[in-house]
Amino acid sequence: MVMPAYDGQQIGQYQIVSTLGAGGMATVYKAYHSRLNRYVAIKMIHTAQASNPAFIARFEREAQIIAHVEHSNIVTVYDFFEHDGNLFLVMKFIDGCTLKAALVDGPLLIDDVLTIMPPIAAALDYAHSQGVLHRDIKPSNIMLDYKGTPYLTDFGLAKLSMAGESSISENMLLGTPFYMSPEQGTSTGEVTKRSDLYSLGVVLYELIVGRLPFPEGTPYAIIHDHIYKPLPLPSDVNPNVPKAVELVLLRALSKDPLDRYASAGEMITELRAAFVGDPGSYNIAIPGAARHPAASSLLKAMSESVMMMQNTPPMGNSATNASITPPVGNPASSSTATNTKTATSSNGTLLQPSPRAQSWMGVALVIVALLLAVVLILNRLDEQNAAAEAVITAVNQIPAVQGGDNNPNPGEVTGPFPPSGVPLNIFALEDLSIADAQARLEAAPEDEISYLTLARAQLKNNDVDAAEQTLLAGVEHSLDPVSYYVTAGGEAVALERISAAFFAYSNALLLVERTTRYPEVREIVGSNLYPLMMTGVPTHFEVLRARIDGDVYRSVLVRTLFARAQIHNGQYVAAGLILTASLRNAGAFHEATLIRGELNAARGDMEGAITDWETVLADARAPRWTQDRARELLAELDNTGNN
Repeated sequence: MVMPAYDGQQIGQYQIVSTLGAGGMATVYKAYHSRLNRYVAIKMIHTAQASNPAFIARFEREAQIIAHVEHSNIVTVYDFFEHDGNLFLVMKFIDGCTLKAALVDGPLLIDDVLTIMPPIAAALDYAHSQGVLHRDIKPSNIMLDYKGTPYLTDFGLAKLSMAGESSISENMLLGTPFYMSPEQGTSTGEVTKRSDLYSLGVVLYELIVGRLPFPEGTPYAIIHDHIYKPLPLPSDVNPNVPKAVELVLLRALSKDPLDRYASAGEMITELRAAFVGDPGSYNIAIPGAARHPAASSLLKAMSESVMMMQNTPPMGNSATNASITPPVGNPASSSTATNTKTATSSNGTLLQPSPRAQSWMGVALVIVALLLAVVLILNRLDEQNAAAEAVITAVNQIPAVQGGDNNPNPGEVTGPFPPSGVPLNIFALEDLSIADAQARLEAAPEDEISYLTLARAQLKNNDVDAAEQTLLAGVEHSLDPVSYYVTAGGEAVALERISAAFFAYSNALLLVERTTRYPEVREIVGSNLYPLMMTGVPTHFEVLRARIDGDVYRSVLVRTLFARAQIHNGQYVAAGLILTASLRNAGAFHEATLIRGELNAARGDMEGAITDWETVLADARAPRWTQDRARELLAELDNTGNN
């Protein structure tokens, strides 16, 4: 059945912005509700039975089941309806990525696992308390947003277990074979909440061990293995897994449901206790270790897709500092795992680590070993609390370039779009008092310079809100809103009014995306904001983070630069998520790679840092300031090594 394409169309009250993803069961769109001024995700169910009254009744019951489950870590369902012979679910739009996408860039830190999974466990326990089974727990059904909040999503296969009613998936084999419990794979097995707990255990096994318990074979062969084959011991697959953690995984993945944990919360509590009780391998990263076995093929597919659609440079295989790193030689499910860090040049040539990178590996290991003995013991609890504010890496479902002529962007400044190629004009502004600037505006109310001058006076007086309102009022009088906002951003930077600089520069960038003016504006914004992320941000950090969380600053580049401030404030997990999202965007790739190098350095991964900075230097398309900065950072490492 060929499903219609709705991009750019109006469906009921919703304007379709873009397609987020498509699978065998549904296509998911990002849409905008103009009356409520918010984005939503709309799932169009793939079915040939949309005209069947009995099916529609079951679909409505399914939607009501999902809407009944209200939890802060479960994706909210707002609405369901029929349109043009198709059925739609309207859900909260999560501006972030799936856990599956986060694994593309390598294994997660155990800190990150213990940050992401407890809220998911709580969400699952809540759903079970409401009598709802998920039946398809897997990394692609766990979402991570920019605030670091994890969400359990896609209850499309759920059923109301207490009532004993079947959902729309009645008489079907429900679930994903890699994560299915033994009883889900049999026609006689009773599916209960412990089936969900088994699937959750498979996810934990994958995150901690570095591969799925049964990663290969046909779907039916995998189901057979879950039913009959003994679980591969985690420590046999990955010797870095502590024995106490292995015992937790073995219980979670017991063949008999009665031998498993009674709740997800109990499972997570014992897992956390197992790691705390055996800190010896807690944050050990092994340079050059194999990546997650699915990562090679998945990374290749993502890179090819991004290059074709966005002309984005290929991502380097820079691995995250995994707490438990998969051992070298784990077989990949679909391609050979990579165990040598590489970067990619602009012409597609693989760049091997330089001798300088190799020499730093030894230094990094010594530093990590020394720091682990002190930092992990003294700061363990503080790091967990800090990590609780955010989640690691990767975006898969965010459109790579925001804005554009066809995208309605509520809250963004609208106005005349100058044609591509118009040179920037940075206006010279007078240094006037607020009273004099107000008098000038009253005398020339249609002059854009009057608004800029008043905004400058208000910024000088530290009245940022008033300045931003003045800028919004004046843009409609500007013949070139891009130059208008770039001028305002420069003045805000000079006055160290960081949030106003973010506001002005973000609007300028959104106006020039997909035009030939973007590179020039990108160069100005990056070179001006990057230094301030270490010097001017500390007193404004919470304000900036709240505005980014609130979607006030929509530009991907501005979000990317803010990641540097997060690194400076020790929020490595939040920074990692933003940077991985930006690495899939051509308009912020080099800045994200540069700053990811700083994140790697802060985490003690000097090899990863060097690879990232050398990647920036190797690409002639990188903004000039990013190459200058990468060169400086590499020189600093050389000087440190020589000393």
